[in-house]
This record gives sequence, structure tokens and C-alpha cells, in this order.
Amino acid sequence: MKNKLIKSILILVIICSGITLAYAWGSWGHKHITRSAVFALPEGMIKFYYNHIDFITEGAVVPDLRKYVINDKVEG
Repeated sequence: MKNKLIKSILILVIICSGITLAYAWGSWGHKHITRSAVFALPEGMIKFYYNHIDFITEGAVVPDLRKYVINDKVEG
């Protein structure tokens, strides 16, 4: 009984940890999604955004930097 309870709690902890990690993609995820979004734009827009893709990609993480690095309370 005790062994089964411990296994159940461990499985629950692993599942909950996996869910939180799935939502926390960090700066890599922001950059990757932003870069992919530029390539998904219509023909009329892609030329301008493609020419500025590096600036846009690096700027995708600025809100997170403000929120976590300088503890900006307004950003949340």
C-alpha cells in the first residue's frame, strides 16, 4: 500500500513537472517562433520583415528580459 502511494505521488509530480516545462519555452522558443512567423507571412509583407528578421528575432525576448532580469512589475 505504501509503495503504491509513493509511486502514485511520484508519477503525479513527474506529470506536473512536465506540464510546466512544456509551457516554459524561454528565449529559444520566442526566437524560434518569431523567426518562423516571418516565413509564414503573405508575399506582400515577407520582403520587409525578412530584411529585418534579425532585429525582430532578437526583440522577441525583450518583454521576458524586462520581466525577469530587471523585475519590471508592469510587464506581467
